[in-house]
Amino acid sequence: MNKTFLVLAISSFTATTAIASESAPTPELMPEPIKTEFFVGGGLGYHSAKAELSALGQKESKTAKGAAFHIRGGAYIQENHRITGTINFTGDTELWHSREDQDEINLDLAQTEFLLSYDYIHTINSQFSVFGGATVGMTQNTFKGEYIDLDDSLENESAKSKETDFVYGLQAGVQYKIMKNVSADFQYRHMFESYSESAEGVKLSVPNNSEFTVSVDYRF
Repeated sequence: MNKTFLVLAISSFTATTAIASESAPTPELMPEPIKTEFFVGGGLGYHSAKAELSALGQKESKTAKGAAFHIRGGAYIQENHRITGTINFTGDTELWHSREDQDEINLDLAQTEFLLSYDYIHTINSQFSVFGGATVGMTQNTFKGEYIDLDDSLENESAKSKETDFVYGLQAGVQYKIMKNVSADFQYRHMFESYSESAEGVKLSVPNNSEFTVSVDYRF
């Protein structure tokens, strides 16, 4: 009886061990952990914003051009995917200027952008990669108008209008690896309409803006 019980116990233990070994995942089949690296950086850009004024069946467009700077941060996921948050400042850029014998009119446009971007990154070699993706966010457009009476300064007037709207766009660029944890991005970004306002048959809009940027990032 004891020998029979011992044989059954050993057989049961051996079978259980074999089943457990077969069901346990082998190291080769286990999924790899998601690799994530964070980064912070900033840079400069050349910003261009188009504004259109429509009234009485006529349309006129002007472009404000000037320097911009930005700060940003985000994460690389499995090397090929990047999520980036960017705050971009343009300052006042001249949109319209008119001067005659008796008066002068100035209109400036400033944009502050709060953007969230996704890029897919394709590695070419150990130093260069290309990337492209989409961006969404909010853009704050600030218009500043000034009327100057060259004969009587008491007649001078100024006005300011500010509005924040949803915006979206696309971007593409090239990344250069400077050293192990430092890289530079050369990027072109195009954003679609960020402002549109109509009153008494007059419409003012910003149908698009674009920017060439150079950024330096540090990974950690």
